[in-house]
Amino acid sequence: MLKKIFFCSFLVLTNLIGYSQQYGSFTDTRDGKIYKTIKIRNQVWLAENFAYKPSSGNFWAFDNNNNFIEKAGYLYDMETAKKNCPQGWHLPTKLDWEELYDNWGYYYAFDSLSKTSFTYNFAGWRDTQGVFGYLGSEAKFWSSTESDKNSSWSFELSDLSKKARLKLGDKKYGYSVRLIKDRQLYYQQDDFKDERDGKVYKTIKIGQQIWFAENLAFDSGTGCWVYENKKSYINQFGYLYDYKTAQQVCPSGWHLPSEGDWQELEIELGINNSGLISFESSRGEPFGAKLKNTTVWAVTSISPADNSSGFAALPGGMRTTNWEFGFLRSRGYWWSATLNKTNSAWGRNLSNSDNGIHRDSYDLTYGFSVRCVRDK
Repeated sequence: MLKKIFFCSFLVLTNLIGYSQQYGSFTDTRDGKIYKTIKIRNQVWLAENFAYKPSSGNFWAFDNNNNFIEKAGYLYDMETAKKNCPQGWHLPTKLDWEELYDNWGYYYAFDSLSKTSFTYNFAGWRDTQGVFGYLGSEAKFWSSTESDKNSSWSFELSDLSKKARLKLGDKKYGYSVRLIKDRQLYYQQDDFKDERDGKVYKTIKIGQQIWFAENLAFDSGTGCWVYENKKSYINQFGYLYDYKTAQQVCPSGWHLPSEGDWQELEIELGINNSGLISFESSRGEPFGAKLKNTTVWAVTSISPADNSSGFAALPGGMRTTNWEFGFLRSRGYWWSATLNKTNSAWGRNLSNSDNGIHRDSYDLTYGFSVRCVRDK
């Protein structure tokens, strides 16, 4: 007799998530299997465990009993899981899992995901010794994000601890797989030439907005500085501007983004409406990684930047009211056109110590980077 598997159907918990979910289906043309899908905000997931039988690699039915495959899918080692995704789908990254996790909120993640449309089951897993276990009490799903040559991140739901969390696992373990649909967040636009100085900027379209994909590097004469007064930094990081200058420095047809412009961008990235005006240190987690350039930021232990937005945010540092420069390669600061008080305005900053998108109010005399957005 088959061991009992606990399947949890998804219900919409509107009091926790505040938005609807969309259902669909996907047919894997390689074997004809049809999977249910679920769209949660900007992500489309398989709503069932992956059950494709590859021609090579390491994969198993739980307890080597094929009767489990129909509802629980296969268990795969990480490399086999990564290599056998159908076209248009991929093994989720750590960032993908963090985005899903963020949609439910830290304190509600397990309760919400155990009662929602993700239709997961506690399918157990296989260790490197070939021992199967935790059927009915744990579900582990691979991510494609490696920690080192032997381990990779995974997403765990445990009925034992009542927690949803990201954990490292040996790449040779056998875990379940949930695929996520490929999504292009941005579209490259024509380059823009600033007729004032002839400089050419890359531009991108995110949602209905068109942004500079580089920091502004126009010398306004006053109210702007090069980091530590080293002109070699201009080409990569642009200038730092005080607020008054930033308001006027974008070329004709473009403007300094308002709070509304920044929030429109953040919604496209996936931030919940309730998080838009937050001041919490975790604001915007993990969506800051989608904004960051992938090569310039100082390396830390947090999830790497993926620049999936095309925004290519640069850690250009800042200039303080004491004429001091700081945080090059570790933080980037950008002005908003929206005043908070008579002596401060809203802005955004990104840090190499986390993947949040921080919103705060700053002294108007600070020197920050500028990203221009095109007039509508």
